[in-house]
Amino acid sequence: MRNITQAIREMQIAFPAQQLLLPGSETYAACNGSYLAQQESELHPAIIFLPKSTEDVAKIVEIVKPFAVDGSVTFAIRGAGNMPLPGCANTHQGITIDLSLLNTVELGLRGDKIVSVGAGARWAAVDEVVEAAGRGATGARSGTGGVGGLALAGKVSHSLVSILFFSSHDKFILIVHGSSHLFVFRLRCIGGLSFFSSREGFICDNVISFEIVLSSGIITTASSASNPDLWRALRGGGNNFGIVTRFDLSTFPLPTGPPKPLWGGNVYYFPPSFPRQIEALVAELKRGKHADPNTHFMISTGYAAKFGAHMCMNTVYYTHPTSSAPPVMQPFTNIEPQVQALNSLKPVTLTEAAAGQAAGVANKVRCSYMNVTVKADVETLQSAAGIYTAAVKPIQDAKGLVCSLTFQPFPFGLLQASAAKGGNALGLDPEDGPAVSLLLLTYWGAKEDDHRIAEVMKGALGSIQALAVKKGTALEYVYLNYASGFQRPFAGYGKPNQNLLQEVSKKYDPEGLFQKGVPGGFKLFV
Repeated sequence: MRNITQAIREMQIAFPAQQLLLPGSETYAACNGSYLAQQESELHPAIIFLPKSTEDVAKIVEIVKPFAVDGSVTFAIRGAGNMPLPGCANTHQGITIDLSLLNTVELGLRGDKIVSVGAGARWAAVDEVVEAAGRGATGARSGTGGVGGLALAGKVSHSLVSILFFSSHDKFILIVHGSSHLFVFRLRCIGGLSFFSSREGFICDNVISFEIVLSSGIITTASSASNPDLWRALRGGGNNFGIVTRFDLSTFPLPTGPPKPLWGGNVYYFPPSFPRQIEALVAELKRGKHADPNTHFMISTGYAAKFGAHMCMNTVYYTHPTSSAPPVMQPFTNIEPQVQALNSLKPVTLTEAAAGQAAGVANKVRCSYMNVTVKADVETLQSAAGIYTAAVKPIQDAKGLVCSLTFQPFPFGLLQASAAKGGNALGLDPEDGPAVSLLLLTYWGAKEDDHRIAEVMKGALGSIQALAVKKGTALEYVYLNYASGFQRPFAGYGKPNQNLLQEVSKKYDPEGLFQKGVPGGFKLFV
């Protein structure tokens, strides 16, 4: 019977030693320890492979396939490694294929409006290249986010991406009214909505073509003209069809200043004002097709055990030059009382905005995401915030607890732009909007708290879902990259899209290599 030792031996014959990282080496330890979530780094692959080209990826697929199809070996595919669900981008005692060396970013090779991006690239590199040419791309708000996971999951940005969490580094402190000490607690976003999604749609909607290695080892392209069924399935279908090695993304002209192409940042304030921010958010979303397409809003409430206090934050951006808040932004920027010392609103370039959202981001933390989507409704969102705040109380003693509930809008313009760009597998329609994605993000310090934190947050999410169902505001959609292991994102895509994904899998991967051999992530036939 085949085994991992034989697979490694074949890899050592086929590839130079520097592309093969083995346990016990410093390079292996550094690579395996660099995931966002500590739970991913607690998995220890038997070998980590670093392909330098698409041809290398094709070769490793040919080597691994017989071992994986018969169940002898598992493998995982890693881009940036920002998804916190254990096993999504790593595998224990199997083979992890790390795409970080496939990181080229080239504008103009396939048309002056298209940027070609390696699957291991980070969004900061994409932003730098396109902005230097006076253009922008629909990508993660945080420059640290990886391109691959976000572009395949279909989210409007993020970083896991796209992701929002609150940093509790020692350099961040919280301002608490009535205290004899001055504290400042900085809330940092590393993902969520793209700055441009209100007019450009989801990230996957802006992928013109995918270069992909199929289970046969064949390198092919999926686009609207070539393998269009695969192209549509890849727009939201995750790691189920092959290994994508390059994304060709559409770009658009960035507006010229002065002062700068974008304006925005973060506003920090206190929980009593949060209900009014929910009202303002829903009111703006209800404008529907009349809403300003240059806006980006996201509102959050969170708790840090280190300081024993709740805090709220609005992340707002306007994607047209302005020196101050336009009227449409003012309900979110003029909220009082706010922490003026932390107000970061200002004109920024695209790269500055992405760098600002990435600043202070932690990794190597124990973390968990889960999410649900609802229609934009004040009562639903306010009740959800109440459920969440109450749920946090029993776990406030958890070491290093930092948690947040974030409302991330899907405005009508986003859903309309998505529908106009060729279709995807997500199952969201303009008629579903406006909608709001509710992300429950938690991170903590001690492994012994894993179970109770997971159960508390799962219970809170279940209560929010039940409330939305009762009110008639629930939507089935669950964002894949923010989903927890107990969730079933593909079921939320709707039966027609589920059927499409399964049919495409059978057509392009008839032996089920990426269903059996890649157990991480969310599978199509579960």
